[in-house]
Amino acid sequence: MTALKPSPASLFLFDLESTLSGKLIVRILEEEFPLAYKIHEFSKMTGLTPYTLRFYEKEGLITVKRDQNNIRIYDDRNKEWIDFFMHLKKTGMTIENIKQYLVWWYEGDSTNQNRLDLLKKQKAIALKEMEQIQEGIDMLDHKIEVYKTRIENSQKN
Repeated sequence: MTALKPSPASLFLFDLESTLSGKLIVRILEEEFPLAYKIHEFSKMTGLTPYTLRFYEKEGLITVKRDQNNIRIYDDRNKEWIDFFMHLKKTGMTIENIKQYLVWWYEGDSTNQNRLDLLKKQKAIALKEMEQIQEGIDMLDHKIEVYKTRIENSQKN
């Protein structure tokens, strides 16, 4: 499926189709109609496999529209959520916490404090992990220098 793009020059796109009876059907699509992608196109855009996308849908982490043939149709809002979701995962946030964030997001502004607290907690966890990784890198740098010095000294002799 090719991405559907609205015309920026007009308020509406007119998609004209003729039916078997020869009648002309005019469908007005709002300009805000998002780009639409099938799973394989969306997979390429996100770098996630179709299997992973189906898993995330099954787990309730992404809501996907279906067309008249029950084929998954992804849009730009799905892409924005996946991008954000993947950043949360990179910080080590658990699937359970991401689900909780999503529940709160659907509940609306009354949960802003809950979401803020969750994000702050995850940031603290990620910063602690970064600190531990940096300690490991510092040790690697030290050992690299030790071995470089040993090699240089052995080549002098």
